[in-house]
Amino acid sequence: MLEGLREQGYEKPLLTGYLPPYQPGAGRELNGGSYVYSLNVDRFLPEGVAFLMPHTVPQTARLEGPFRTRFVSGHFIFTLGGFATEVPYDPRLYFHGEESSLAARAYTHGYDLFSPHRPVIWHEYIRQGKAKHWGDCVEWPQRNSRSYARYRELFRMDGTSREPGSLGEFDFGTDRSLADYERYAGIRFRDRRIHKETLRGDFPPLRSDFESGLTNRIKVCIDVWKEAVPESDYDFWAVALLDKAGADIYRQDCNEMEIRTLLRTAPGDRFIHIWRTFHHDQLPHMSRVWPHSKSKGWMDRIEQVIPYA
Repeated sequence: MLEGLREQGYEKPLLTGYLPPYQPGAGRELNGGSYVYSLNVDRFLPEGVAFLMPHTVPQTARLEGPFRTRFVSGHFIFTLGGFATEVPYDPRLYFHGEESSLAARAYTHGYDLFSPHRPVIWHEYIRQGKAKHWGDCVEWPQRNSRSYARYRELFRMDGTSREPGSLGEFDFGTDRSLADYERYAGIRFRDRRIHKETLRGDFPPLRSDFESGLTNRIKVCIDVWKEAVPESDYDFWAVALLDKAGADIYRQDCNEMEIRTLLRTAPGDRFIHIWRTFHHDQLPHMSRVWPHSKSKGWMDRIEQVIPYA
């Protein structure tokens, strides 16, 4: 596949992909293992990192060759050996953020990003009974927080400024600009915007205008301590996300059916998790959940500042 891309004129092709699953003893075809996956951005995390999600490519059987992709997957990177020294892995990036930052750096160093059109390697996701790093490392939260800061520094997010090349070998390349990558991938890091084609999972490059297609997609989880909602007859929860002045940025209330579902889900969890996804130019500062009981009326408001790194 790699040599075929070079024969087509791509000087530095890179093959990468999110891998289909397998379970030892169950065969590599477990859970659709014959499909290939496309790695797409779902949203920006509040800490600034582009959060990536895999999607199966429905037309796998019709693909005749490697297809363009926006991001590098840590599962599988196959390219010219010089990549290891030309685009070295940044040791200050710990977990989230590695794949989007490495993709941008690779692209600006002249690499063209493709995914294999046929599965060539599988991944054991469950690893039952085996220790996971995030459960084994007591410094996980601190290391991850420092990694978020490094990511924001690289992409000059949230008002961060730095000189070009200031990160040395871990900076962007000079064959293409970061703006070139953003227009190719349909994402703009400094203000956390994603193009509508990218959100749909369309293959790159973009086919419509870059600027007019950008939107700011925000996904927030509101964690409510279960002991704060002890009643059994709730029929309505007002759920709002607010700015620093206390004004609504977004509101989507819970009806009685959603409340029942939330209270039944994960009975061993001490918290209720309310997810809200919306489009807005401003990150929310605070969440408010205001429960209403059939027998007792409006209960105490539950307000909490949303933690950002």
